[in-house]
Amino acid sequence: MFYIDDYNSKAIVNRPPKREKFTPEQKEQQNDMLNLFWYTMGVTIADNFDAMKNILNKYGFSVSTEQEAATAVNNMAFDKNTKRWQSFLNDASGLMNKTLDSKFPAFAGM
Repeated sequence: MFYIDDYNSKAIVNRPPKREKFTPEQKEQQNDMLNLFWYTMGVTIADNFDAMKNILNKYGFSVSTEQEAATAVNNMAFDKNTKRWQSFLNDASGLMNKTLDSKFPAFAGM
């Protein structure tokens, strides 16, 4: 049986692909980054609901409350269409940066 090894330049090999094993510290760091992302997204939705609503409308989500917006973002994150998620992140990241800059002016522009 042949496998396409996605982790090593898509080489065709005769063994299953090697999976990365994360240390407990790396797992904790990943969790911290995910927590920071979701916190930042929540603050962005709360502070710039109209702008986030427009971005979500672009991706087919009609939302009327902040909770619906958060649910839509969550649904999109766990959707199998990763290109749509990446495109959404490209659109929303500017708004997230603007929100963080307004909340923490000492770090603006970093």
